[in-house]
Amino acid sequence: MELTQEQRDAFYWGDLGDYVDLGDGHWYAFYTCDGACSGGPSQHHGIIQPHLRSDGTWCCGSAMFTGHGRVTWELHSLEPLDMSPSLLCSCGDHGFIRQGKWVRS
Repeated sequence: MELTQEQRDAFYWGDLGDYVDLGDGHWYAFYTCDGACSGGPSQHHGIIQPHLRSDGTWCCGSAMFTGHGRVTWELHSLEPLDMSPSLLCSCGDHGFIRQGKWVRS
């Protein structure tokens, strides 16, 4: 998906180049521990998942992996990323991450 310069400028979760493109206007980056939590530093605890709403503005969801929170997602594979169950954002965006791709529900 080709982003407009305005969309790139409005991205406020760091550098978009640090995120993996899942397709269909969805990206992710791993959320890692700062060293003060179980699992140790650089342990993948979950993902931050920015995505474009239907109006072209940004929204962002997140998911913590099993063992790293009260509500968690099962990690099937880190590369390509595959996890379950589906992700449902407060903006209404809903889908799965399967074999490194966003699959709309």
